[in-house]
Amino acid sequence: MAVHKHLDPDRREIRLVRLQQPCAPSILSLELRTVSMDEEEASYSALSYVWGNSSEPQKIEINSQPFHVTQNLHDALQQLERNGVSSWIWIDAICIEQSDLEEKTHQVGMMRDIFSNAAMVYVWLGPGTEETDQAMDLIFKYGPRLHASGALEMPSNNGEIISLRNGVMGRLDPAWQAKHGALGMGPATKLAATAVDLFTEYHENDKVLIPGLSDILHRSYWCRIWIIQEVALAREAAVMVGGRRVSLDAFEAAVVTMWHGGNVDALRLELTLHRIKALQVRRLRRGRREPLLRRVLWETGAAPGRPFYAASDPRDLLIGLLGVLDEEEKHGMKSDYTQSFGKTFTQATRAMLESSGGPYFNIDSVKPGKLEGELPTWVPDFREIGLSGVRPYPINYGEKYFSAARGKSQPQRDVSPGFREGSALHRRGCIVDEVTEVLQWLRPAPRPTRIKEPERWANSVVDFVGLGPESGPGEDYVWRTVLHGFAGLFQFCWKMYNDGKMHDVPQMLRKVMRKDPLDVECLSKEALTVLRHEGMWDGKALNSVEPVKAEERELLADELRGTVYFSVSRDSRTLFKSRKGMFGLGHIGIAPGDVVTLVWGVGSPIVLRPRAEGGYYFKGDSYVDGIMQGEFLKTQPREQELIIH
Repeated sequence: MAVHKHLDPDRREIRLVRLQQPCAPSILSLELRTVSMDEEEASYSALSYVWGNSSEPQKIEINSQPFHVTQNLHDALQQLERNGVSSWIWIDAICIEQSDLEEKTHQVGMMRDIFSNAAMVYVWLGPGTEETDQAMDLIFKYGPRLHASGALEMPSNNGEIISLRNGVMGRLDPAWQAKHGALGMGPATKLAATAVDLFTEYHENDKVLIPGLSDILHRSYWCRIWIIQEVALAREAAVMVGGRRVSLDAFEAAVVTMWHGGNVDALRLELTLHRIKALQVRRLRRGRREPLLRRVLWETGAAPGRPFYAASDPRDLLIGLLGVLDEEEKHGMKSDYTQSFGKTFTQATRAMLESSGGPYFNIDSVKPGKLEGELPTWVPDFREIGLSGVRPYPINYGEKYFSAARGKSQPQRDVSPGFREGSALHRRGCIVDEVTEVLQWLRPAPRPTRIKEPERWANSVVDFVGLGPESGPGEDYVWRTVLHGFAGLFQFCWKMYNDGKMHDVPQMLRKVMRKDPLDVECLSKEALTVLRHEGMWDGKALNSVEPVKAEERELLADELRGTVYFSVSRDSRTLFKSRKGMFGLGHIGIAPGDVVTLVWGVGSPIVLRPRAEGGYYFKGDSYVDGIMQGEFLKTQPREQELIIH
């Protein structure tokens, strides 16, 4: 007899289970029933967990019928039984007939209601160890106090974080207080008073607590895409690791305080390990804000020692987020397991491009795909991004330095036939030029060094451009392009360039790249700052930079040359020339015959490859010297439709 009976979608029926006395002591036994979410005041909890390895299924009984679950779910059920949980529970692997795609699609579409209406969500992280037990005990001891002291209400801006850290460290270390001044009386310093005991105990027992906390935060649960909505929608939630349990709010309060409130180096854990997508989205919703799809999927930060997000079925990378997106952000997307993951990724990318809210994501953000791959060339592979983040960085990353075609805008809504369902992207723009030569990419030597490899690459640039033995200001455009307008070096370099205050920085860079003699005694403070790699992001070291000693000169020049080289090689970029004499930097893989285009509303020029059957393949963003701030638009180029496949 089948365990699952048909669910009536019109009545919004779901299945629930609860633990009962087993017929045999060694076998877990569950009772299953069907309820309507519309017609019954169903009181239930929900289980949030990772399915885990399915190679060794464990036998249980449901309504006296045999049923198999994964080891991790079996462990969770055993722990719930030990904890005396007797409530009805919604568990996806049991309550959804997984082989019925129609039912699965409908039930997945109800998960927003299922988790937001659950009286309790049990967050199962897996079995415990001696180390995780002690880490959970620490969180249980201090988490509720930190929560009550406002840890989750504290703004996450740098000023509040610095205030909290100074408050904690000033109480732990008098020398810190003497250096950073009075502790203050704001919300952050009040929280700091509560946090001091936590840090004191952590450092007294760090040999056990460090591996315990690291184990908990590295667990695969945190990167499962489905837990984002399960955690974010929960009214009340309890984190369970083995036999230890603590409220989710207390857990989050402790983790946030530990990373923001003390010396992060002293934690001896990854700097970004506390960044958990599910908790970030929960924080947004706590502030009555809905998350944006691109803010969840388009991850540009440093990987936290685990994937940002993942799913065994790639379609779930979108479907698993629909429950926390508002209708406007969905752009009509629905859970649909009958379509390919390629179509799902295409819909997600199109929705991100359509979504309002600034230039955080645009077509120039995307790494070009394979011409004959599973995805259109303009659609990112979210499996890769979920694993390690966006790489390489776009030319226009971060500050949005360039406005090659931002002065023009796309039509409000593309009305081309099949726009929503097709795989092609229709954009208005213009052709700028045709690529004629591309610098052959020099593969790194088997054992590259920080000195020889950059020299070898710099020499290949000199040969490609045809520079003579004597360097001069006339070649500054070359190194400016290599550094995409100096934005590829340090943020404050681009600001100086944009403000016309570069002084002798271009000359210094040219000499470094060409290995010309460098008179360090005559360098400006701006050039010294760049040479020393100080004030890399904001230039705050300009007024305190020390002169370069003669014996430091070659070492610093080698390091700066290496920084430039590794910036280009890390981002898989190469140089190209065009028919009209333009000079640019694009993705490895561009070729003669490709065309440089401007796409309206996009900050960087886009390289496209003409298709024999019409339209173009996407070959990525580029830096083209002399047209990055809208100069080409002044020539009044002919507008046309660019169809990208």
